[in-house]
Amino acid sequence: MITVSVNNSPQKTEKETTVLQLLKNNGISQTKGVAVAINNNVLLKSKWETEQLMEGDLVTIITATAGG
Repeated sequence: MITVSVNNSPQKTEKETTVLQLLKNNGISQTKGVAVAINNNVLLKSKWETEQLMEGDLVTIITATAGG
């Protein structure tokens, strides 16, 4: 297990967890309107399936919401 920070909250996850797996583990199955940054660097959606998290990574997940 490793510990990463997800939106400033510590979270334990399996070693070699990908960004896409982390999103699913956090209940985010619909990725339209979602942006992810790791250690303050925005990650292209095309890399979510292969980018593995490392111990201590700072993950920021932003979800766009519609409204007025």
